[in-house]
Amino acid sequence: MMTQLETAIVNAAQGLLAAEVRFYLMLKDRADTEEDQRDYDRARGGLTALLALAHQADSGLSAAAVEALHDIEAKEIAATNEAREALGTSPLRVGD
Repeated sequence: MMTQLETAIVNAAQGLLAAEVRFYLMLKDRADTEEDQRDYDRARGGLTALLALAHQADSGLSAAAVEALHDIEAKEIAATNEAREALGTSPLRVGD
C-alpha cells in the first residue's frame, strides 16, 4: 500500500505521461503548435523528475510506489518509441 504522498506522485506521473501521449498524437496529426511543444517540454521534464525518484535507493518510496513508477516509465518509453517510429524522428527533437 502506498502513502498519500506516494499516490500523489504516481498520479502526477500518470497525468504527465498522458500529456506526453496527447502531444505525440497531435504530432502524428500535424496539429501541434508552439504552445503544445512548450507544454510537452514541461510535461517531459516533470515526468523525468518524478521517474528519477524510482531510481534513487534512498528516496523513501515504498516498493509499491517504485513499481508503479517503473510501470509508468515503461509506458513512457513505449510511447516515445511508437511516436519515433510513426514520425520517422524523435519527438524530442521536433523543434530542431
